[in-house]
Amino acid sequence: MTHLESYEKKVKLKDIGLCHCQGAKDIKNIVPMLELANRECLIISDGDAIAIENQKSHKEAKLWGNWLRYDEIVHGIVTGEDFIDQNFFNKKANSQLEGLEKFKGNPPFVVQQDNDKLKILSGFLKSKQFDVFEIKSIINLLKESLYNGLTPKVIRQEYKAVIVAVLENYEKTSK
Repeated sequence: MTHLESYEKKVKLKDIGLCHCQGAKDIKNIVPMLELANRECLIISDGDAIAIENQKSHKEAKLWGNWLRYDEIVHGIVTGEDFIDQNFFNKKANSQLEGLEKFKGNPPFVVQQDNDKLKILSGFLKSKQFDVFEIKSIINLLKESLYNGLTPKVIRQEYKAVIVAVLENYEKTSK
């Protein structure tokens, strides 16, 4: 890619608005507002069971906007956290676990693969006798910590495919 092509893509990305939902279940509440405003809409979500189910319902109802999941863009990616460097993820996960009584005396948590990190962490916590509510709380705190400390150097190169998908969708819908 030439410098000019790269510059043109950056300019296009600046024209694109952004809206966040609290999970795939919330998308059905946001999309009608975008439709009323006549704004094009590309939904990018996790590739977990809840997102797959909501995407299917969205498409069957022929609702506004295109919907892509991470796993449709990059094979094996399930959640946004899978785009985060393993070492950074492990460091943040262990900082969440260090002060917990149930975790004392355990070796550090180490995820050794790039994909489905949250499911692996959840399984690990379950094996250490954490209940469902504790696991959900730990994962929510971890997500907050991950995204508050996020820098470009801890984002895996595979995330570029998401940016390309956004640009391709934009180019199709803006003509």
